[in-house]
Amino acid sequence: MTQMAPCAAVLRKPYGCMVAQTANSELTLDVRLSQWDIGLLPRTCDVELRLAAWDAQPVFPIALLVRLGRNPMATYQAWINAGDEDHYKVLKHLGSRQDIIIRLVDEDVRRKIRTTNQIYRRALILYRCVSSRLGDWTVEDYEQSVRRVDALYPTLEELWREAKTDEIRKL
Repeated sequence: MTQMAPCAAVLRKPYGCMVAQTANSELTLDVRLSQWDIGLLPRTCDVELRLAAWDAQPVFPIALLVRLGRNPMATYQAWINAGDEDHYKVLKHLGSRQDIIIRLVDEDVRRKIRTTNQIYRRALILYRCVSSRLGDWTVEDYEQSVRRVDALYPTLEELWREAKTDEIRKL
């Protein structure tokens, strides 16, 4: 496994945020937590992954959700804007069978969890849907659609429950 420093974007975020990135053909999900919160997670940590997607013509917002240790309080999300090249690469990687590396970060990477990609089939379907629309939306369009989703599902638990199905919802 390639050693990578924490994603600079996650270091600018408050605790509880997650950032997805690809580098050296690996997908990492950097979760920013306090050392205290990292210590509260079980040594052997179950990982659940979910994707939720909305068709908000022409925008296609996608939420990537991670739950650690089967604990609702350890649920994290990252938005995927497939109109952004780096995010498109994340979605493409999610559509493969390659493992995903979750890194628990305070100022440095404190812990790594490698997990199988449980959502590759769903991600591949979304990747194919999004591929036909690339370039059709602006960052402002995307941000507005994310705000609409946030208004519909104001908590991570509500978003987690909504992401249980493979349905692509209309927005």
